Amino acid sequence: MSIDFSREGRTDLTLQIALRKEQLDAIETELRKKMRATPEFEYAYYDTGGDLCARVTNRVAIRPSGYKPGRGAQAQGTNTR
Repeated sequence: MSIDFSREGRTDLTLQIALRKEQLDAIETELRKKMRATPEFEYAYYDTGGDLCARVTNRVAIRPSGYKPGRGAQAQGTNTR
């Protein structure tokens, strides 16, 4: 995770994140093929005036629903929902 602080947040902050359908589709495809995905997400915090206070870049590890460590993709199935 990396955080780029742009300005001080002296009011309540709002977290905003936008995920594109293409990104979600790519994650689902990678989960089916590799039983894991490690996408990078960006999101930001804004103050009540709408000014950017901090931008966050975060890489996360995702496993499919029902994943059990130590089992191959064939034994796991391909259900990612």
